[in-house]
Amino acid sequence: MTNITIDFNLKEPLYYQIYKKFVDCINQGILKPEEKIPSKRNLATHLGVSINTIMNAYNQLLDEGYIHAKEKKGYYVTKQEFVSIVKNVTVPENRENQYLYDLTTQTTEENEFSYTNFIKCVKETLTTKDYIKKSPLEGLECLRCAIAEHLKQNRGIYTTPQQIIIGNGIEMLEKIFDIIPCQTFGIENPGYHKLAQMMSSKNIPIEYLAVDDQGVMIPQKSSILYTTSFNQFPTGIKMSISRKKELINWALKNNGYIIEDDFDAEYRIGSVPKTALFSLNPLRVIFFSSFSSTIFAGFRIAYMILPKDLLSKYQNAFKNHSNPVSSLDQLILYHYITKGDYAKHINRLKNKYIKKRKIIFEILNNSAIFQFDQQKNFLSVLVNIDPKISIKDLLHQLFLKRILIKTTGHYSYPLKANHTLILGYTNINEEDLKKVLNILKTELEQTKRD
Repeated sequence: MTNITIDFNLKEPLYYQIYKKFVDCINQGILKPEEKIPSKRNLATHLGVSINTIMNAYNQLLDEGYIHAKEKKGYYVTKQEFVSIVKNVTVPENRENQYLYDLTTQTTEENEFSYTNFIKCVKETLTTKDYIKKSPLEGLECLRCAIAEHLKQNRGIYTTPQQIIIGNGIEMLEKIFDIIPCQTFGIENPGYHKLAQMMSSKNIPIEYLAVDDQGVMIPQKSSILYTTSFNQFPTGIKMSISRKKELINWALKNNGYIIEDDFDAEYRIGSVPKTALFSLNPLRVIFFSSFSSTIFAGFRIAYMILPKDLLSKYQNAFKNHSNPVSSLDQLILYHYITKGDYAKHINRLKNKYIKKRKIIFEILNNSAIFQFDQQKNFLSVLVNIDPKISIKDLLHQLFLKRILIKTTGHYSYPLKANHTLILGYTNINEEDLKKVLNILKTELEQTKRD
């Protein structure tokens, strides 16, 4: 075994280098079963290291069963199955990481968040030691009370804290399908289809429902409907009160349930809170909202309000489960809300987003290539481009410039890019936004000429 070598310049411990060399030789079949390996003294002399270094390497090999000792004879390779070890596996690069400019609405720009007040809440929480206590299944009562008060003040929604369940994202809604029989799951098309992907794993059929100018159409097959009624994603349609009442009547007649996702509601511009489906009938509507999209993506806290008849079923079904959100995070959020910092944060973001919207309108307003509606959506602007322009060529040119822009068609089933661009501005600063908009104008003008 004179081919064992080590590099004294590496930071890696010498014994570990020796261990890895033997492992490679055994796994590659260079060292055969029951083949004797060098004695500790001989190998130490050959490599110019101490016997203790060799002993440490051999002990590691012995612990894992790569070698075994024979009394008064030395060390031998253990007989073992041959497995082809895959090395240097290349992980496919996430294409979205290739982009310099992100005009989606999935995340918030890092420097948009004011950390000062949030850190104060973290420090205050750490001084109490309340965070070491285990959270009940439903979540900490103090946080549920704070959320109930926030909903009353900001959304005109009245509920009891007992009906609120704390979770860590839209994935928590998957548990609903374990307590409610679901023949078919209804979802908006175009829309946010993450739940549809979850349902496919449960073999629940999906009913894709079109969206008109009043909101999602009435289901024909579904027993549970998911809708973003306040501000439909990605079209920006605000569901009319008449359509909301139609949906409530559908749920009552068919013994169905509606999952109402309060997407975008915190960022409403110049309007009072719209009537929630939950407020029309809290017995047939499951209300859902997330703090991840309003605070920052890494802060994984969401909640749902369950109708009272489902609450007991949920508690019985998951009584042996723990709440997935740590008590520490829940208490931080509790302080952040009750101190008024969350409301200040939302107002600050709204002012920044309004400023970014104006930038988009100012730059695109003088171009005949664009048509856009200033009322739809609060986290993006929908821009209709000339249908004669090749959307495939346009998106390719933007990709080459490392700009990520999606169309409403990217959220349709079946997926197909269309001529309505979604210009999100939550994850891009103002200077970069101006730069991207001017690039977009130039590319569109060039594409149209071609």
